[in-house]
Amino acid sequence: MIDIKTIEVGIKADAIDGFKSTSPEKAIEELIWNAIDAEAHNIQVVFHRSNEIDLVDRIEVIDDGHGIHYGNCEEVFASIGGSEKRLRRRSPNLDRPYHGQYGKGRYKALGIGKSITWKSRFQSANGQLQSYEVEISNDNLEAASISVPQDISGTSGCTVVIDKLTDEARTLQRPSIINKLTATFAPYMIAHPDLHLKYDGERLNYEEMINKQVELPVTLSLNSELHSEEDEFVVRIIVWNHKQSASLIWCDQNGISYDEQKLSIRGGMLPKS
Repeated sequence: MIDIKTIEVGIKADAIDGFKSTSPEKAIEELIWNAIDAEAHNIQVVFHRSNEIDLVDRIEVIDDGHGIHYGNCEEVFASIGGSEKRLRRRSPNLDRPYHGQYGKGRYKALGIGKSITWKSRFQSANGQLQSYEVEISNDNLEAASISVPQDISGTSGCTVVIDKLTDEARTLQRPSIINKLTATFAPYMIAHPDLHLKYDGERLNYEEMINKQVELPVTLSLNSELHSEEDEFVVRIIVWNHKQSASLIWCDQNGISYDEQKLSIRGGMLPKS
């Protein structure tokens, strides 16, 4: 029998409950970003279907990153803002810039399912690979159950298991989702070609989906009585092969997207404001 301990989540249930209003699509995006922050090279979103009626009853997000170290799990899961990403802005081994910093993304998965389990595989201080599980349930949002780590063989990583799916989770099977995810992560994959994403068995191949792209250098000048400076950045315009609503995605130089603004484009022209 696996030993289990329960910790109190340091935020109120109604605050966590608010995260459940996040759309399933955005919740999946957050889990993918978490895997990227954990230095994963390969990330899969897997749908498990019932053999009888082909109904999705479980979703897993699987990565080969460094996992969540057991020594950090209580800090990570006990509170919002307990994430180590607030203290160090880049990952320890690959020096990737972090996308998140407050630890909210993991709770947004409750917008997909009523039971979330993180199965972490990490390397302990003595080099032994170990695994443990953390579970958060909609039945008790103010507590998390954590198992004692066990020695294992294999590779590090994390599998997020989403069970007891909500009705809204069915939207994740729409064919348009993979196009939207590809558009979201294309800037990061362009900057980091060693990253590979799969969604329901299909690879997110941004190269095949690009009709053409143009890069426009832009210089902004800021002048005042006390200060004057110029900032240079690049606007990359991507025209997709498929029908995709126009968006302006704000990214840094590493391809990390921070915000998305829907655009209204008519006659093939960008808006003036």
